[in-house]
Amino acid sequence: MTTIVGIAGITDRIGHLIGASLATNPEVKVRGYGRDEKRLHSDLQGKVQFTTGQADERAALRAFVRGCDVIVCTYWGDHDLMINGQKRLVDLCEEEKICAYLKSKETVQGVHILNSWFMELVWSRHAFLWDHDTRTANYWGDGDEVWEATTLLNITDYTATVALDREAVGFQSFLGDRKSFRDIVATMEDVYKIKIKTKRQGSLAELSDQMKAQNYHPVLYVQAGMYCMLNRQCKLPDALDNAKYPQVKPVTYEKFLQNTRLEDLPTLAG
Repeated sequence: MTTIVGIAGITDRIGHLIGASLATNPEVKVRGYGRDEKRLHSDLQGKVQFTTGQADERAALRAFVRGCDVIVCTYWGDHDLMINGQKRLVDLCEEEKICAYLKSKETVQGVHILNSWFMELVWSRHAFLWDHDTRTANYWGDGDEVWEATTLLNITDYTATVALDREAVGFQSFLGDRKSFRDIVATMEDVYKIKIKTKRQGSLAELSDQMKAQNYHPVLYVQAGMYCMLNRQCKLPDALDNAKYPQVKPVTYEKFLQNTRLEDLPTLAG
């Protein structure tokens, strides 16, 4: 029996990766929704039924969700998009009797995928934590705070698997690994056989002050996620859901680094 999965935001990084994972399954038909079909990644072209539209275009959204079994939302943006944009999708899923919405109302089985931080961001140019040229690791806090993270590919594989699980409902929490910043640096030194300098950028309170001073800036999203992770505001529950899906193997910091060239680390998050 074919399962039709619609991905709202399929042209962004996460949407593309989830779509690519699902497209390998012969029992899945993937639909996509986005502003511009030309932005659809080349490996999905010809494999996805694409609907063009904005997040507030109800007619286009309705055409997209109609007939789907599952809707996955990968929106990323401002308050209006993340709150009102998703609400429009949920409302339309209810009206069109879609059985599952990943990202609730009584008639829609809502699923929220939680994964804390993306592992690639630790070395991203947007986070300003890793200086490849000087081999310096910059950190906020005291260096002993826990960094919970999952790779982009790992969490998209988990999400694609959950999308096909008709019993999945509620919050689903997945984790690749958790380490302190000091332990992450030690793992890098062990994997790459290099010596890394460390530099403290300030306290978590100072990170918060810097975020407030930036007002609206793309870097703010990265720093806000990091801040909420480090102060444990977004701590994942102790009872994870990894074991429900043994076909997906969690990727640890060590495994991620072993499979990544040192010079490629700053580029992986885009």
